Amino acid sequence: MQFQSAEDFQFFPRHWKKRTDSDVRNSFTLVTYNILADVAMEPIKGYDKYVPIERRYMDYRLPRILKELKEMDADVVCLQEVQAYIYTNHLQSFMKTNGYEGVFLQRQDDLGEATFFKSSKFECVDSRCCVLHEIADDILQKVEMDKELRDRIRRHICKPNAILITKLKLLDNKKEVAIGNVHALWSTTQLDVVLLQVACAVKTLSSFAGGPEKSQILTGDFNSTPDSAVYHLLSGGEIDKTWREQLQKHSEKISARNGGQAQDLYLMDLIENALGHEVPLKSAYAFVLGKEPPITNHDGAYFDEVLKVCFDYIWFHSDRIDVTGVLDMPPEDALSRHYSLPSPLFPSDHLPVKAELLLK
Repeated sequence: MQFQSAEDFQFFPRHWKKRTDSDVRNSFTLVTYNILADVAMEPIKGYDKYVPIERRYMDYRLPRILKELKEMDADVVCLQEVQAYIYTNHLQSFMKTNGYEGVFLQRQDDLGEATFFKSSKFECVDSRCCVLHEIADDILQKVEMDKELRDRIRRHICKPNAILITKLKLLDNKKEVAIGNVHALWSTTQLDVVLLQVACAVKTLSSFAGGPEKSQILTGDFNSTPDSAVYHLLSGGEIDKTWREQLQKHSEKISARNGGQAQDLYLMDLIENALGHEVPLKSAYAFVLGKEPPITNHDGAYFDEVLKVCFDYIWFHSDRIDVTGVLDMPPEDALSRHYSLPSPLFPSDHLPVKAELLLK
């Protein structure tokens, strides 16, 4: 790949919103960033209307993304939509040159995930890659149903979405934290599957961390807004009847024989008792600013109107971790200056999200 020069690219000015003082021995910064893979852009014709072909792909965008990562200088970097060749041929060496070690998860659709950490700050104790529908299938094994229905549900939930978990140990004080890097399904008609994926991500991270009482962070692109069932589950630990009914309006029925009879069922009818969790999670931005950023994803390719939503979060165990500050977000007029993202100012359709966390 022949890269275009990024010499003229400047990281858009953003300001630190401080909540409390840092503690060098116990604190670290974390960035999560969906960098928009070429393979995700290629089939979507909507980008044609505002992203010139010479600015569309990684030959133009990756040098700018790398400059952003260097400027943000986070201790931990969690990336989504990382294609295997981008990680192997470019990201891995660039990050190593800048003091990072990394772990990579390659997905079947090549929308991989990568977690990097500064080797001067952490050592990696362990890591794990988990496909979310395989975790969901283990949960569904506990639900009694006919083989036809079970097979139909497996087809319904079989998506390539996954979670990459790393357990890191601070070199200064030997405290450990498990960090889950997740990229949930994007869908307007299968919100039940999105919810199940996130529930599986929480359960898997909690188990890997050593239990719901251990230090853990779940971060990434959840493809869910603050007024969604996913957000309600993460912040509240359960889904009540009102949310279940709401989900059914945006979910597909599953038709199959069960108990000798043909039935039309919603996935929520079968999994509602498996969704809860006991981890006291809080979102870093809402914790510091009192609300989520209005926009972390600005994309004009999918609909007649530009999508302007908050999809990206840093969820932390509020009993074991504190948040000392977050990086504020660019104003909307900057995001829409070239209609939408990606643009010459912002090389992905998502914005990098950054917080400083403190292990108690």
